[in-house]
Formats: sequence, C-alpha cells, structure tokens
Amino acid sequence: PLARPPVRAVRIPAATSLDGLAHVLRQGEWAHADLLTTSLLLEAAGRLDDGWLRARDARRLPPGVLTGIDALWSTHSHDRQGFTAQARTATVRGTRHAEFLALSVACGWRGSEADGVPRSYREFTAAAGPGGRPGFYPTLRNPQNERFPDWYDQWTATVLATHLHLHHEGIVR
Repeated sequence: PLARPPVRAVRIPAATSLDGLAHVLRQGEWAHADLLTTSLLLEAAGRLDDGWLRARDARRLPPGVLTGIDALWSTHSHDRQGFTAQARTATVRGTRHAEFLALSVACGWRGSEADGVPRSYREFTAAAGPGGRPGFYPTLRNPQNERFPDWYDQWTATVLATHLHLHHEGIVR
C-alpha cells in the first residue's frame, strides 16, 4: 500500500476569517459565530493546537483582529453582543477567578457566582436563548476542551487574558 503524505495545517489569513465570521453573523448563527471567534483568536495568537490562551499569548493578538471581531459582533447584534457589550456589563482588571465570576454572571454565562455553568457547550448556548442576553457572545469557550478535566480553568484563562488585553490596547474601556 502507498503511504499517504502528512496533512499540513493551513493557516487562514485573519481577513478571510473575519469575512467568514461576518457571513455567519449575518445568518444569525450565534453559537457558530462564537466558535469561529474563539478559533480566530486562538489562530491569531498561535494557540489553535492548544485550544486556550494565557496572558502572554493574548499579548500576541493583533489589535486589528480584536477590533474587527468586536465591530462585527456589535454591528450584527445591534450592539447587544461583542467585547464592548461585555465590558459595559463588567470590567475585568485582573486575573483572579473573582473577575471571571463577575463577568460570567454579567454576561449570563451563569445565574449567580454560586451557580455552575452547563458542562456541555450545546447546553450552555441553548440556555442563552435566541441571540443570547446582552453581552453573552462571544464566550470564548472551546467545546473541544470539554473532554479535559481542566477545561473550565482553560476557559477562564482565555477570557481573562483576552479581556485584559482588550483593556490594555484601549479597545474596550
């Protein structure tokens, strides 16, 4: 039998990814757009294979990608979704879990700081309802990591790192 050549990863330019995100948002496919947003950020930071971001990884996120994502979410949701909408509900200033808890309650990812979040991404986004509550998206939650015991810690780190970088770059206030 003939050996198959290895499959090489193909890097998609951010502009192309933003066009794809715009298309999905125009269709009102919020959960799909959420997944694309997470993938786009991971790709831009060189962390797609890892599936989550640390603070030092988020510093590699180009401001143009962040502003592009935020503008698309804002435009297609009439300012109800996006990083700016999330920053209006809660401000992240540090990397403590309390910061994530406050943001997750404000965005509707959980009912209160004492509540858990649904274990599966599908259940999580279904609970958001059509269009999600203001600030729900993008969640930056990576369902591919849900098979790992530390998926929640990875999600927390990704959200906090991204929001801190958004503030540092002046994209959100």
